[in-house]
Amino acid sequence: VLPARLKSEMEEMKSALLGRIDMRTAPTLASHAEWLTELSGRYEFTEENTDEIIRAEIGRVFVGILENSGVYKDSPEGKEAFARFISAVNG
Repeated sequence: VLPARLKSEMEEMKSALLGRIDMRTAPTLASHAEWLTELSGRYEFTEENTDEIIRAEIGRVFVGILENSGVYKDSPEGKEAFARFISAVNG
């Protein structure tokens, strides 16, 4: 589930990526300007593909957030910490 404000921001993102508005001066896009600039360098945006690219890239960001929000990360350190927890619970 995405934040409610993101739906309207996605329309503004599209307008900015298609060059209709300036992403640096649009108040709701200021926090996204660096990310949008990065995307502009990676994709050729058209009226037909911009919505799909925005959705995919937002999904990629949220996957990263979810991957990094776990109590025990999927890393050697996280696995060791989880094993210590299981040992403590099984006592």
